[in-house]
Amino acid sequence: MYIIGIDGGGTKTVGILATETGQGLVEVQSGPANYHVVGETQTQVVLESVVEELCERAGVSRTCPIRFCLGMAGLGRAADQEIIGRICDDLGIRGNRILTHDAHIALVGGIGKQEGVIVISGTGAIVYGINAEGKEGRASGWGYLIGDEGSGYDIAIKGLRAVARAADGRDTPTELTDRILNSLE
Repeated sequence: MYIIGIDGGGTKTVGILATETGQGLVEVQSGPANYHVVGETQTQVVLESVVEELCERAGVSRTCPIRFCLGMAGLGRAADQEIIGRICDDLGIRGNRILTHDAHIALVGGIGKQEGVIVISGTGAIVYGINAEGKEGRASGWGYLIGDEGSGYDIAIKGLRAVARAADGRDTPTELTDRILNSLE
């Protein structure tokens, strides 16, 4: 029995194929797989390429018993899981699979159990936790339009806006003002 774990994010997707004992055989990287950003078709293309490359590089047939764990940005709601579930069905990823969000796999992978808190600041941002009774809680993680405070995107936009204010004379220049304005010329 083999296990394929995939972390599908807003910037990149990482997949690993391992044995049941946890021995990693192969790891591959591909482009973003957050269907809210790249769409369902591109998400399917990315997931298919990751699974195909993992199996090919490890010399494992797609028809042998494989368990899947797919953690993806934007996969925290039942409606999202249904959409990704259909994509997985189309790719032949059925049966023994776990579909969850990226904060969940980061928490469990990071501390080795289903209880704790994690703070993620990547393309997006979220604070996520599970208590001893299994109750989940979260803050942020709503996407760049509504609220990913502290994400790479949020930090970059705030920096660019500070530069624009300084260039307009509405605020004092920052350490980045000249560098960013020069790069735009």
